[in-house]
Amino acid sequence: MLEHLTLQPQLVVALPLVTTPLDASLSAFLLAQEAARHTPKTLEHYRYTIGGFIAWLKARGVSDVTAIAPCHVRTYLVALQKRGLKDTIQHAHARGLRAWCNWLAAEGDLGRSPMRRMAMPKLEGRIPHPFAPEEVQRLLAACDRHTPLGARNYALLLTLLDTGLRATEFASLHVGSIDARSGLVTVFGKGQKQRQVRVGATARGAIVKMLGYRAGSRRGRTGTFADDTRHSGAVASAR
Repeated sequence: MLEHLTLQPQLVVALPLVTTPLDASLSAFLLAQEAARHTPKTLEHYRYTIGGFIAWLKARGVSDVTAIAPCHVRTYLVALQKRGLKDTIQHAHARGLRAWCNWLAAEGDLGRSPMRRMAMPKLEGRIPHPFAPEEVQRLLAACDRHTPLGARNYALLLTLLDTGLRATEFASLHVGSIDARSGLVTVFGKGQKQRQVRVGATARGAIVKMLGYRAGSRRGRTGTFADDTRHSGAVASAR
């Protein structure tokens, strides 16, 4: 009778390899963040920053989260400074550790976070250097607006100057989503957060000319600025 039974394949979920209580706490933390719909980039940030701290703790004989003390975190952050890492990278590591420690406290694995009274690494007050007016004019003048690539580059530069979009925001911007009358467009930033920016009338006119060269292409008005070009770095040498 048993030979007639057919075993149905079952879904097997691969669990991460856990070797110590510290590894187990990191796996549980990442699972909680994934359940909270954090982006893959954020999860990778946590995996990298907290994983580095855990490796450092193991090398010093610390094997459980209950043994983590403020002196461990401070010593680790000082070690990052001595490695000559940029202040922004040091701060990113501290943010990852703080999120993990706060979660451990909220879960009841720690009575309180060892970073509860700890100051974050200081960031230098940098002000991004803006383009000078003559630099902007040189960039625009480098675009041959009578060619498909030049028209695209001209529209691209004007749109960036108007909106100040981040590179990832601009790369995913579809030209067809820009309101032709108001110039408003919704963009998705970090963590898929939405915000609206305005594209000026001159830039909108340049986009219309760019689309004229794109007429009849497969992407038409729905694509991004880079969809129909193979020379995206052509403007870079103008500066």
